[in-house]
Amino acid sequence: LVALALNAYQNNSAPQQQQQQQQPVHAEWRQLLEKSNRLSDEDRRRVEDFFLRRTNPTPELSSFRIKLNEDKTVDPQTGMTEKETLYLELDYTTFGFKKLRKTKKK
Repeated sequence: LVALALNAYQNNSAPQQQQQQQQPVHAEWRQLLEKSNRLSDEDRRRVEDFFLRRTNPTPELSSFRIKLNEDKTVDPQTGMTEKETLYLELDYTTFGFKKLRKTKKK
């Protein structure tokens, strides 16, 4: 399970990824939720079921994307508002996951 989850997890920092490999899976998935200001109770249960019980509450879907966090900041150089949204994509076929980041400037 650790190998599947870590192989699917996309991370740009090799040292950080090595650090995560040393931690148990239950601690790792909980860390994914630490910075979550948009996660509903239902989605939190879905993530827990995914990692601990390997169950899919929606068998008709092979993957599911959950909005974890959304932050708005103002770029001091341009004055433009930037919205950054973090998603967690769960793959029920392989029980792997991806953490995705979307940035939008206004």
